[in-house]
Amino acid sequence: MKVEITEKGVFEGRDEIPVGEVVEFEGDKIPPFLVGKCRPVGKVAVTNPVEGAVPVEPAPSGVERQELLKLAAMEIAGDDFIADGRPDVRALNDELTDDAAPFTAEERDALWPGVKDEVMAARTAG
Repeated sequence: MKVEITEKGVFEGRDEIPVGEVVEFEGDKIPPFLVGKCRPVGKVAVTNPVEGAVPVEPAPSGVERQELLKLAAMEIAGDDFIADGRPDVRALNDELTDDAAPFTAEERDALWPGVKDEVMAARTAG
C-alpha cells in the first residue's frame, strides 16, 4: 500500500519523513503509527495519451485535501458531527463543489487529526 505523509512526526529510523512524501509498505491496512498522519494514494494506470487529448489535472496533494476537509468541516452544522467528534462524510461531501472528489470515511479518518483542533477552535469562536 502507498500512502502520502500529511503530518510531521513520522520517522524511518532516525530520519523524519517529510510531509508530502509517498511511502510504500506491505499489506492493505494503514499501520497504527501512521493513522492520522497519512492518506492512501491510489494506483494510477500509465497510458500513452491519445493525440489531441485534454490532459488530466493531477490529483490534489494530501495537504490540499486536508485544507478542503478543514473548510468543509467549518461549514457543516453541529449535528453533522458524529458522536466521537468527527464530521459526517455525507455532510462534508455536500459542501464540496461538483469538481472536487468526495471524501471517503478512510480519507476523513486519516486527515481529520491534522485539522481537528483548528476546526473545533473556529467553531467554538464563531
